[in-house]
Amino acid sequence: MASFINTEHYEPYPEISPNILHTQFTNKTILITVGGSGIGASTARSFAQANTAKLILTGRTESTLHQTAAALRAEFLDLEFSLHVGSIPSTDHVASPFASLDRSPDVLVNNAGHLSEPMYLRRRRGLQTGAEDEKPGVIININTKAAYDFHIPDMSSYGASKAAMLRLAQVITDDVPASEACVISVRPGAVQTALLVKSGLKRKMTDGKLAGDFVMWSASEEAAFLNGRMVWMNFDVPELLSWKDVIVEKDLF
Repeated sequence: MASFINTEHYEPYPEISPNILHTQFTNKTILITVGGSGIGASTARSFAQANTAKLILTGRTESTLHQTAAALRAEFLDLEFSLHVGSIPSTDHVASPFASLDRSPDVLVNNAGHLSEPMYLRRRRGLQTGAEDEKPGVIININTKAAYDFHIPDMSSYGASKAAMLRLAQVITDDVPASEACVISVRPGAVQTALLVKSGLKRKMTDGKLAGDFVMWSASEEAAFLNGRMVWMNFDVPELLSWKDVIVEKDLF
């Protein structure tokens, strides 16, 4: 699907370092779902290192949210936090994390573990909520290989939900102009999180720091050409950028 990207990374590298992109996220508000652990926590740290103004972390486990926030507060003294524990049971509750905000989030990292049936309505309401801001927002969907290649018995519903999530991200770009929102899907692969290490999986893993840095880069202006597309977290970004014109012209990914 993207065999022309020959260079892969599994450890952090300078071209997507938060130190390079810190001017792009100054005064930005970032909302990360499942932000207390795994890829969500790594992404929160990368945005903090990129000098973002405020992090909104949501999740179901209160202890991990507070642990992640406490660690970041100790290191980034000027960073503002908002934590929301619980789930969103209906479209009537989708705006609850936004109720106390003085502005809409600039970036949504959708790190949810599954796609439930009414997600279209929830996502649509979220876009309308964020549309009040003058600048285009960014949605980063964390997806998996199951979205396009999945052959594990007894897990057909999982693969179907991931495929639906990818397709939804693509068709949103038909309804929402790029001047309002950019929607990019990211495949993380096997990221070295506590959960994956505990599983005993024996394969080459992506460092959690690289995962956070790549998600952060995906929200940058440089990655806007990937709107409506899916990219692999292990792609070499300079090489990916060298194919930018071809990707856009031939509508790849």
